[in-house]
Amino acid sequence: MKRKPVIFIIVALVFLTSESVLGTIWVDETRAVSAYDSNGWVITAYDGSTVYISFLVINGSDISLRGSDISLRVFDSYNYLNWSDGFSSESVIERINAEQDSVAFSVDHGQHYYIILDNRDSPYSVDVEIIVQDTPIESGTFEGTPTIITLISFGIIFTIGIAALAVILLIKRRQSKNEYSTGLITKTKKLQIEKTSKAKGWFCPNCKNKVVDVEEYCSYCGHRIYRN
Repeated sequence: MKRKPVIFIIVALVFLTSESVLGTIWVDETRAVSAYDSNGWVITAYDGSTVYISFLVINGSDISLRGSDISLRVFDSYNYLNWSDGFSSESVIERINAEQDSVAFSVDHGQHYYIILDNRDSPYSVDVEIIVQDTPIESGTFEGTPTIITLISFGIIFTIGIAALAVILLIKRRQSKNEYSTGLITKTKKLQIEKTSKAKGWFCPNCKNKVVDVEEYCSYCGHRIYRN
Protein backbone atom coordinates (compact mmCIF):
# COMPACT_ATOMS: atom_id res chain seq x y z
CA MET A 1 0.00 0.00 0.00
CA LYS A 2 2.90 2.37 0.77
CA ARG A 3 4.31 1.95 -2.74
CA LYS A 4 1.30 3.54 -4.46
CA PRO A 5 2.21 7.18 -3.59
CA VAL A 6 5.77 6.55 -4.80
CA ILE A 7 4.55 5.12 -8.11
CA PHE A 8 2.14 8.03 -8.54
CA ILE A 9 4.90 10.59 -7.97
CA ILE A 10 7.19 8.86 -10.48
CA VAL A 11 4.45 8.68 -13.13
CA ALA A 12 3.60 12.35 -12.60
CA LEU A 13 7.27 13.32 -12.81
CA VAL A 14 7.81 11.38 -16.02
CA PHE A 15 4.67 12.89 -17.53
CA LEU A 16 5.62 16.46 -16.67
CA THR A 17 9.18 15.93 -17.85
CA SER A 18 8.07 14.38 -21.13
CA GLU A 19 5.77 17.34 -21.73
CA SER A 20 8.63 19.79 -21.34
CA VAL A 21 11.18 17.73 -23.29
CA LEU A 22 9.14 16.28 -26.13
CA GLY A 23 6.64 19.13 -26.45
CA THR A 24 3.20 18.78 -28.00
CA ILE A 25 2.52 16.56 -31.01
CA TRP A 26 -0.89 17.39 -32.45
CA VAL A 27 -0.75 15.20 -35.55
CA ASP A 28 1.44 12.24 -36.51
CA GLU A 29 -0.41 9.99 -38.94
CA THR A 30 -1.20 9.05 -42.52
CA ARG A 31 -4.42 10.65 -43.73
CA ALA A 32 -6.36 9.63 -46.84
CA VAL A 33 -7.78 12.57 -48.81
CA SER A 34 -10.42 11.73 -51.41
CA ALA A 35 -10.58 13.26 -54.86
CA TYR A 36 -12.36 16.62 -55.00
CA ASP A 37 -12.35 16.78 -51.22
CA SER A 38 -10.37 18.15 -48.30
CA ASN A 39 -9.42 16.86 -44.87
CA GLY A 40 -7.75 18.26 -41.83
CA TRP A 41 -7.42 18.94 -38.10
CA VAL A 42 -7.98 21.73 -35.62
CA ILE A 43 -5.26 22.42 -33.04
CA THR A 44 -4.90 24.84 -30.14
CA ALA A 45 -1.52 26.55 -30.19
CA TYR A 46 -0.20 28.54 -27.25
CA ASP A 47 0.93 32.14 -27.27
CA GLY A 48 4.60 32.48 -28.20
CA SER A 49 4.95 28.93 -29.54
CA THR A 50 5.96 27.86 -33.05
CA VAL A 51 4.01 25.27 -35.03
CA TYR A 52 6.04 22.99 -37.31
CA ILE A 53 4.40 21.05 -40.16
CA SER A 54 5.94 18.41 -42.39
CA PHE A 55 4.00 16.43 -45.01
CA LEU A 56 4.70 13.85 -47.70
CA VAL A 57 2.37 12.45 -50.36
CA ILE A 58 3.09 8.71 -50.45
CA ASN A 59 0.65 7.47 -53.11
CA GLY A 60 -2.62 8.06 -54.91
CA SER A 61 -5.65 5.94 -55.77
CA ASP A 62 -3.59 4.27 -58.51
CA ILE A 63 -0.04 2.94 -58.04
CA SER A 64 1.00 4.87 -61.13
CA LEU A 65 0.06 8.08 -59.34
CA ARG A 66 2.80 7.77 -56.73
CA GLY A 67 4.19 11.25 -56.26
CA SER A 68 0.83 13.04 -56.65
CA ASP A 69 0.56 16.42 -54.98
CA ILE A 70 -1.59 18.08 -52.35
CA SER A 71 -2.24 21.64 -51.20
CA LEU A 72 -1.60 22.48 -47.57
CA ARG A 73 -3.47 25.41 -46.05
CA VAL A 74 -3.40 26.76 -42.49
CA PHE A 75 -6.14 29.13 -41.29
CA ASP A 76 -7.14 30.83 -38.09
CA SER A 77 -10.78 30.38 -37.06
CA TYR A 78 -12.12 33.48 -38.84
CA ASN A 79 -10.45 32.76 -42.19
CA TYR A 80 -11.29 29.06 -42.04
CA LEU A 81 -15.00 29.86 -41.84
CA ASN A 82 -14.66 32.21 -44.82
CA TRP A 83 -12.71 29.62 -46.82
CA SER A 84 -15.14 26.78 -46.06
CA ASP A 85 -18.08 29.01 -47.08
CA GLY A 86 -16.38 30.00 -50.33
CA PHE A 87 -15.62 33.58 -49.35
CA SER A 88 -12.34 35.48 -49.55
CA SER A 89 -9.84 34.25 -46.97
CA GLU A 90 -6.22 34.69 -45.97
CA SER A 91 -4.01 31.71 -45.08
CA VAL A 92 -1.41 31.72 -42.32
CA ILE A 93 0.56 29.18 -44.39
CA GLU A 94 -0.14 27.95 -47.92
CA ARG A 95 1.63 25.39 -50.10
CA ILE A 96 -0.11 24.74 -53.41
CA ASN A 97 0.24 21.42 -55.30
CA ALA A 98 3.29 20.13 -53.46
CA GLU A 99 4.47 16.54 -53.14
CA GLN A 100 6.27 17.26 -49.85
CA ASP A 101 7.31 20.25 -47.80
CA SER A 102 8.13 21.47 -44.30
CA VAL A 103 6.77 24.77 -42.99
CA ALA A 104 6.50 26.62 -39.69
CA PHE A 105 4.68 29.64 -38.29
CA SER A 106 4.80 31.61 -35.04
CA VAL A 107 1.75 32.00 -32.83
CA ASP A 108 1.15 35.62 -31.84
CA HIS A 109 -1.71 34.75 -29.49
CA GLY A 110 -3.19 31.45 -28.43
CA GLN A 111 -6.07 30.34 -30.61
CA HIS A 112 -7.42 27.53 -32.78
CA TYR A 113 -5.71 26.80 -36.08
CA TYR A 114 -7.05 24.65 -38.91
CA ILE A 115 -4.55 22.43 -40.76
CA ILE A 116 -6.15 21.57 -44.10
CA LEU A 117 -5.09 19.09 -46.79
CA ASP A 118 -6.87 20.50 -49.83
CA ASN A 119 -7.46 18.05 -52.70
CA ARG A 120 -10.58 19.67 -54.15
CA ASP A 121 -8.99 20.42 -57.53
CA SER A 122 -7.68 16.88 -58.11
CA PRO A 123 -9.52 13.89 -59.62
CA TYR A 124 -7.26 11.48 -57.70
CA SER A 125 -7.30 10.42 -54.04
CA VAL A 126 -4.01 10.56 -52.16
CA ASP A 127 -2.50 9.35 -48.89
CA VAL A 128 -0.49 11.93 -47.00
CA GLU A 129 1.90 11.41 -44.11
CA ILE A 130 1.84 14.51 -41.92
CA ILE A 131 3.36 15.66 -38.63
CA VAL A 132 2.28 18.78 -36.73
CA GLN A 133 4.08 19.66 -33.49
CA ASP A 134 5.63 22.53 -31.54
CA THR A 135 9.24 21.35 -31.85
CA PRO A 136 11.41 21.21 -35.01
CA ILE A 137 10.85 18.14 -37.17
CA GLU A 138 13.95 16.25 -38.27
CA SER A 139 14.20 14.40 -41.54
CA GLY A 140 13.47 10.68 -41.34
CA THR A 141 10.67 11.02 -38.78
CA PHE A 142 8.04 9.48 -41.06
CA GLU A 143 6.89 5.85 -40.79
CA GLY A 144 7.60 5.77 -37.06
CA THR A 145 11.41 6.02 -37.34
CA PRO A 146 12.72 7.24 -33.96
CA THR A 147 14.94 10.30 -34.04
CA ILE A 148 18.08 10.82 -32.01
CA ILE A 149 16.39 13.66 -30.12
CA THR A 150 13.50 11.38 -29.18
CA LEU A 151 15.84 8.65 -27.93
CA ILE A 152 17.90 11.14 -25.92
CA SER A 153 14.73 12.67 -24.48
CA PHE A 154 13.41 9.33 -23.29
CA GLY A 155 16.84 8.53 -21.87
CA ILE A 156 16.75 11.76 -19.86
CA ILE A 157 13.22 11.02 -18.67
CA PHE A 158 14.18 7.50 -17.60
CA THR A 159 17.27 8.74 -15.74
CA ILE A 160 15.30 11.43 -13.91
CA GLY A 161 12.64 8.88 -12.97
CA ILE A 162 15.19 6.43 -11.54
CA ALA A 163 16.97 9.20 -9.62
CA ALA A 164 13.68 10.46 -8.18
CA LEU A 165 12.70 6.93 -7.16
CA ALA A 166 16.05 6.44 -5.39
CA VAL A 167 15.66 9.73 -3.49
CA ILE A 168 12.09 8.91 -2.45
CA LEU A 169 13.05 5.43 -1.26
CA LEU A 170 15.98 6.88 0.72
CA ILE A 171 13.69 9.41 2.40
CA LYS A 172 11.15 6.69 3.21
CA ARG A 173 13.89 4.52 4.69
CA ARG A 174 15.13 7.33 6.93
CA GLN A 175 11.58 8.06 8.07
CA SER A 176 11.01 4.41 8.93
CA LYS A 177 14.30 4.31 10.88
CA ASN A 178 13.35 7.44 12.84
CA GLU A 179 9.89 6.06 13.57
CA TYR A 180 11.43 2.81 14.83
CA SER A 181 13.87 4.69 17.10
CA THR A 182 11.09 6.89 18.49
CA GLY A 183 8.89 3.86 19.16
CA LEU A 184 11.73 2.04 20.91
CA ILE A 185 12.41 4.99 23.22
CA THR A 186 8.72 5.34 24.06
CA LYS A 187 8.41 1.64 24.80
CA THR A 188 11.49 1.76 27.10
CA LYS A 189 10.08 4.69 29.08
CA LYS A 190 6.75 2.92 29.44
CA LEU A 191 8.44 -0.20 30.82
CA GLN A 192 10.41 1.93 33.28
CA ILE A 193 7.23 3.60 34.51
CA GLU A 194 5.46 0.26 34.87
CA LYS A 195 8.43 -1.18 36.75
CA THR A 196 8.53 1.80 39.09
CA SER A 197 4.79 1.63 39.74
CA LYS A 198 5.16 -2.00 40.87
CA ALA A 199 7.88 -1.20 43.40
CA LYS A 200 7.29 -1.50 47.14
CA GLY A 201 5.43 1.57 48.29
CA TRP A 202 4.60 3.61 51.38
CA PHE A 203 1.31 4.99 52.62
CA CYS A 204 0.81 8.72 52.92
CA PRO A 205 0.07 9.54 56.59
CA ASN A 206 -2.18 12.36 55.45
CA CYS A 207 -4.47 10.85 52.76
CA LYS A 208 -3.61 7.17 53.31
CA ASN A 209 -2.92 6.58 49.59
CA LYS A 210 -0.02 4.39 48.51
CA VAL A 211 3.05 6.10 47.08
CA VAL A 212 6.19 4.51 45.62
CA ASP A 213 9.57 4.56 47.27
CA VAL A 214 11.08 7.15 44.95
CA GLU A 215 8.45 9.78 45.70
CA GLU A 216 9.33 12.39 48.27
CA TYR A 217 5.91 14.00 48.21
CA CYS A 218 2.49 12.35 47.92
CA SER A 219 1.24 12.50 44.34
CA TYR A 220 -2.35 12.74 45.65
CA CYS A 221 -2.30 15.42 48.36
CA GLY A 222 1.26 16.75 48.18
CA HIS A 223 2.12 15.83 51.76
CA ARG A 224 5.82 15.18 52.35
CA ILE A 225 6.72 11.57 52.98
CA TYR A 226 9.08 10.86 55.82
CA ARG A 227 10.65 7.44 55.76
CA ASN A 228 12.37 5.90 58.76
